[in-house]
Amino acid sequence: MDPANKKQIKFLTYNVWRRGDVMLYKRMKAIGDLVVEHKPDVVFFQEVSPDIRDIFESFAWWKEYYCKTVPGPDVLLLSKLPLSTPYVEFETFVRPPTDHVMADIKPSPAAGARPIRVATAQLERPNPPSSMHFRDRYKQAQHAVADLNTMSCSAAT
Repeated sequence: MDPANKKQIKFLTYNVWRRGDVMLYKRMKAIGDLVVEHKPDVVFFQEVSPDIRDIFESFAWWKEYYCKTVPGPDVLLLSKLPLSTPYVEFETFVRPPTDHVMADIKPSPAAGARPIRVATAQLERPNPPSSMHFRDRYKQAQHAVADLNTMSCSAAT
């Protein structure tokens, strides 16, 4: 079925953990297997290094997606839905304690479908030995949601 005409859209978001010295190919293969198994329509990958992107691009499933690279927090947006201007706008900024990426996609422009806003926020990592407590991470998440609620994408207006 054409993804643009579906009534449901399946999302997947995954922090791929950019450390290249810890079984990089094996980890990316396992993540790629999840993409194949679950067949998401929209995917956000966080902490994507150039090496990780190269590995993903070598997999057959990569060709099923449109790809938008977002500058800054090393995030990839993959979508089976068309991602062409003016239907996609990105706003990226870094303001402690989080990185945010947001896009408006329009599944079926010809049918007059309303834009769908997709977003991801990456919280600050806990740094051992003074790990962050639940309340600190919760406050970061609240801050990210508040920021995302105040942002606008021009495709939605």
